[in-house]
Amino acid sequence: MMRGSSYKWRPRADVTRHSGSTIQLNMDFFESPPTSIGTVLTAESNLKTNQNGFPKEHRIGIVGVIVLACILLLQALAVPTAVAIFVGLGGGAIAFFATRFSHRCSYVGEKGIVEYSLVGSRTHRPKIVRELRFADARNLFTTVTHTHYNFIYIGTSYSYRWTRPDGKNLLVISGGHMRRHAKPKDENLWHFLNSAENSWSNYCLQQINEQLDRQGYVEFTIPSGNPRFVRVGPGFMEFVMRKGDPHRIAVTDMKNITLHSGYFRFSHRDAGWWGKGNFSFTYSGISNAKLFLLCLDQLAGISWS
Repeated sequence: MMRGSSYKWRPRADVTRHSGSTIQLNMDFFESPPTSIGTVLTAESNLKTNQNGFPKEHRIGIVGVIVLACILLLQALAVPTAVAIFVGLGGGAIAFFATRFSHRCSYVGEKGIVEYSLVGSRTHRPKIVRELRFADARNLFTTVTHTHYNFIYIGTSYSYRWTRPDGKNLLVISGGHMRRHAKPKDENLWHFLNSAENSWSNYCLQQINEQLDRQGYVEFTIPSGNPRFVRVGPGFMEFVMRKGDPHRIAVTDMKNITLHSGYFRFSHRDAGWWGKGNFSFTYSGISNAKLFLLCLDQLAGISWS
C-alpha cells in the first residue's frame, strides 16, 4: 500500500469510472459503499493515493505570500491602497480555499447511489454528501439546458430530480459543463448522474413485465403537462388528458412522430397540424425519460437514431 493511502474499498475488475473509462490505479476510495445500493457498477474518486494535503502552516504561508504579492503589485500600478488590500485579501481567501484538503468519492450500484466527502485530513471521518435507495423513489425527471448568448454557446446546465411516491422531491442534483457537442470530462458530475440514470432505468425495467401483465401497458407521468399520462403498450400508445379522457392510437395510425429540441410530438394520421389527435410534451417533463425511450423502442417499435 502506498504512503498516505486509505483504501477502504477496492473495485472489482469489471467496475469502471462513471464515464465508462478504466479506474486509475492511484484512485483512493476512502470509504466503502453501503450494502443498500447493491452491487457496485461504476465508481469515482478525486483523491489519489499520494495526496495528503498541505499542512496548515504551509497554507497560511501561501496565503500570506499571495496577499502581499497582490498588494505590492497593485500599488506599483498606482491602485489605491484600500483597493489593493481588498483585492489582496480576496486573493488570499481564494488561495486558502483552493489549498484545502477536500475530496469526494461516489458509487452507482444496482439498487442506489451514494457520494462521500473527506474534508480537512485523511484522519477525519468521511461524511455522506448524498444517498439514494431506488426503492424509496418513484420517478426521475431529467433536464438539460444548452444556453446561448447572441447565438454563441456559453454552457450547459443539467438537473436530475428523483421524486417520492407522493410526488415530493427525494433527491435533486444539478451541475453544468462547457461541452455542447461532446461529453464532458471524466471528472464532471454529469457522468455520475448519467450512470445513476442508467442504473435507475434498469432497476425500473424489472417492474415493467409485471405492469404489462397486469395492465397491458407501461405508464409514464407528466405532472405539469397535458396529456397527464402517457401509456406505451405493444404496438400502441395511449394519451390520458387532464380531464381523464384516454386517447389510444395504434402506432400504424400515427404520423409526425418526432423528438426535436427536447419536445416529443405524436400525431394521428387524420389530425390537423394543431387540431385534435396531436399530443406533445417535453423530454424533461415526462417521468423516467430514458426508460420511456426504451419502452417506445421495445413495445411500440418507435426509435430515434
